[in-house]
Amino acid sequence: MCYNSETGEFTEYIELVIEENNMADFSWIKKLSSLRRLTLTQTAIENGDVLAEIPQLDLLFLNGNYSLSDYSFLKNMKITNLYIGNNGRKADVSALYD
Repeated sequence: MCYNSETGEFTEYIELVIEENNMADFSWIKKLSSLRRLTLTQTAIENGDVLAEIPQLDLLFLNGNYSLSDYSFLKNMKITNLYIGNNGRKADVSALYD
C-alpha cells in the first residue's frame, strides 16, 4: 500500500478486508483508487451507495452487516464476483432480480 500525499489517496491497495468493526461511515473508501476486492463482515455499514463509487471493484463480499438493508446500489455496479451472506431479515435484494 502506498499513500499519495498530493492526492490524499491510497494507491496500490487491491484488497481490503474489514471484519467485526462498528464502522458505519465508509465514505473514505472511494479514495482507494486501486481497490479491486472488498470484504465487509460484521460492520455497521447502513448505506452501500459509497461502494457503487468504486468502479474498478470486481469482488464484493458482504456478510453479517445487519444495518445494511437496501441493495439497490448494486444494480449498476460491474462486479464479477458477489457474495451476500447473512445481512439481516429485512434485506431487500429485489434490485438484483434484473
